[in-house]
Amino acid sequence: MDDSQLERYVREVAHQAALAEISADLLRESADLEGVVDIPRCFHAAQGLLTTGAQLSKLFWADTQNEWPRERKDFAYDRASSLRAVFKPAEVLKRRAVRNAVEHYDARLDEAMIQGPQDMIDISIIAEGALGQSGAFLRVIDPDTLAYRSLDDSVSLPDLYSAIRAAGDAAARWLDDWRY
Repeated sequence: MDDSQLERYVREVAHQAALAEISADLLRESADLEGVVDIPRCFHAAQGLLTTGAQLSKLFWADTQNEWPRERKDFAYDRASSLRAVFKPAEVLKRRAVRNAVEHYDARLDEAMIQGPQDMIDISIIAEGALGQSGAFLRVIDPDTLAYRSLDDSVSLPDLYSAIRAAGDAAARWLDDWRY
């Protein structure tokens, strides 16, 4: 991958990091309204962080399609490898839980429904141990740890935000060096 191609991807990482900043600000504001939590805004912000994390994960680890021609697959692998060399992304961005929290949610929800009737907790902000282990947690944020739980996956939003922010900082440094 040449530098002009790499620069386009580095700019995308910077853009995604900027979007994550907006989501993180919204999450802080939504959870700090004089003791009142704005649940829809918290989940909107969390989903923004998760979406950004999923986008970066896709850039850093190629997810090629079997029907793609060899040249397309090779380019994707080269792109991902080149970006990982520049960014050295945190492990949280590699975990499928980040992608699973937002991708294919419909199929995962279908599977939970097929498994039969059970108590389901959805779009709630509640501590992990508050309800025991019974029932399914569709989308829950733990107010103590800011872990986002979606069905059987859990992601630390602070860890994810830190990883995204580090990628954004690395993108800014790369772009500064590349310009000169």
